[in-house]
Amino acid sequence: MSRTVETTRATSPAEVHIFLNMKDGKFGKLDDSSTNIENIATPISFIPLDDKAFKIVGDKRVRGAEKRIIKSTLAHFTKKEKVKVYFNDSKEVIANGKWSEIKSTVAIEGGKAALQIYSYLPMDKRIGVLALRGRSYMEWINFCKENKLGVDACATLAKMKSAVTISGVKIIKDTSGDGSDSYVPIFTIVKIGKQETLDAADTADTAVQTYFDELFATDEVIEKPAEVANVETEQSARPTYSDNWVQETIHSPYPEAKPFTGEQTAFNDDSSFPTIEPPMVDESGGQDLPF
Repeated sequence: MSRTVETTRATSPAEVHIFLNMKDGKFGKLDDSSTNIENIATPISFIPLDDKAFKIVGDKRVRGAEKRIIKSTLAHFTKKEKVKVYFNDSKEVIANGKWSEIKSTVAIEGGKAALQIYSYLPMDKRIGVLALRGRSYMEWINFCKENKLGVDACATLAKMKSAVTISGVKIIKDTSGDGSDSYVPIFTIVKIGKQETLDAADTADTAVQTYFDELFATDEVIEKPAEVANVETEQSARPTYSDNWVQETIHSPYPEAKPFTGEQTAFNDDSSFPTIEPPMVDESGGQDLPF
């Protein structure tokens, strides 16, 4: 920055990143210390710390040309909605501004918002990020509404001393005729039985909020290159799905959008993350949790 003041970059405390391939219902985990995506089985338990961060992902498909992967900086619905969206191959900027203002421009190119749920993973004892987009994004919104978690689901779950477990996946059938059925997570609320886990989650949230404060302190957002949404896989593919969202008021827990009610037909979650083994669904009917 200057002769006496050194430029610093905010470093994400997240060490684990979890994805769901909505086309085949397979979960993958990317560890920051590795470049390989590992298959993981359900149940997957996490304590949501902050569920308002998001990135823009997608790809532009042009007939006769290779698709162009779309990426972005990290943004936040309540802390800083400004986001820079760009093509990964050339770093050409598609748009740079508040998501609510540039959304339509980005949508034309094929970019959509993907929720980044920063979480404490009690089984790993680390901070992780669960990435949700398309119908999975909608499934999280519906889960929060159905369980009356309010505009701040993370705070409500903290008061309940509860975590969330992905017990498996379910299929959302497409009714548009294009065959784009999707797998989405099955979220359930589970009680946290150990005080040490609650304390660890509080400590983790402090680290996440400190990171956000540092990251969003300046107008230009500079991120650690290894953020999970920017990691290239062998297939380097991102889904293309129609933006079946409408603008909502600021009172929404997700002011960017809300799902349509009624038939959901316009998503096309043809994600093609690296092939991994199918998840194992926990059908034990409930058991004592180790945390």
